[in-house]
Amino acid sequence: MFRYAFGECEGARNAVRCFAAVLLLGCCVPAMAQTGLDAGRPTRGFDVVVRPSATGQERKTIPDLWVLEVHLKSLRLVRLNLPQGTKGTVEPRLVWYLVFKAVHRPFPAVEDASDTAPVNTFDPPPTPPLFAPEALLVTRDQGPQRVYRDRVVPGARALIEQRERQKLKTTVELVGPLPPPASDDDAAAEALYGVFMWQDVDPEADYFTIYLQGFSNGYKYVRGPVSYADLARMVQAGELRSTDEAWDGKGEWRLLADVGDLFDPLGNPPEDVDAANWFFTVTPDRFGDEPPVVWRKVLKIDFWRPGDRFELKESEFRLQGTPQWIYRPVGVLKSAAKTQAEASAAGGGK
Repeated sequence: MFRYAFGECEGARNAVRCFAAVLLLGCCVPAMAQTGLDAGRPTRGFDVVVRPSATGQERKTIPDLWVLEVHLKSLRLVRLNLPQGTKGTVEPRLVWYLVFKAVHRPFPAVEDASDTAPVNTFDPPPTPPLFAPEALLVTRDQGPQRVYRDRVVPGARALIEQRERQKLKTTVELVGPLPPPASDDDAAAEALYGVFMWQDVDPEADYFTIYLQGFSNGYKYVRGPVSYADLARMVQAGELRSTDEAWDGKGEWRLLADVGDLFDPLGNPPEDVDAANWFFTVTPDRFGDEPPVVWRKVLKIDFWRPGDRFELKESEFRLQGTPQWIYRPVGVLKSAAKTQAEASAAGGGK
């Protein structure tokens, strides 16, 4: 076995439309991965280890940011008889599953050398600091994209635990407060063991991505897509700040102060400036009547398999590239006005 360590839209209707388009494009940006793994420790089959990773800007913007260390076993299959239809007839079915272990690791404190606090701190966070794991399996073959949410398959866990020789919790059972952070050398660190399951996955899927959600509380409030000229116009109108962030569909999120000539009259416009579509962050005090899209920090894992639909074997599943921490849209805020009022009451959003 191998071991790895990887370290808005302008209106509500436009927001929904661009949100769907972004999902189809797999629109996310890798956070800078950290590497490193103690080769002397036994893996017990958890051969992929993804370290918690965050940029300095993320940690300044979200002071209470947490990102879990994720250990993964290989993607596997289990067969069992399941009731089908209203008549309750029992038929053999194939369940895809992914066993994981999550550990809460601390981030070192961020030192701010400036004499001003960041102006785009997002407060309050959209969700409480709970661990609520979810997983989406999204096909990437030609033709219609299929999305499968993880689900608890009755009877499957017992078979999986028997095979893995490990007590595992379902994603429903795992929902709860985070354990306290623990350093790498803490032998008593509390680990969370669980399993994701998917049923009725298209057997012809050769390329697919699994997104793990809930392993970080990182988020951004986002609008777009817009052109670079639109960004420049909003900067001139005072609608955007140098501390806002932007993304052109590739690379990393950047402060607007570092993007082209938006805030630097001597700077050069980005390459392919007329072709790129841009997304940008917005703080609660600027939501207005147009709800932004919430983008969450998730773990993106690409797979491929060389086999066919008639002989699906778990040994065919291959990692494609390295897992990455990215930001991905998860939905439009239901009530921007309510969120803004809450942020104002909490003293945030300045």
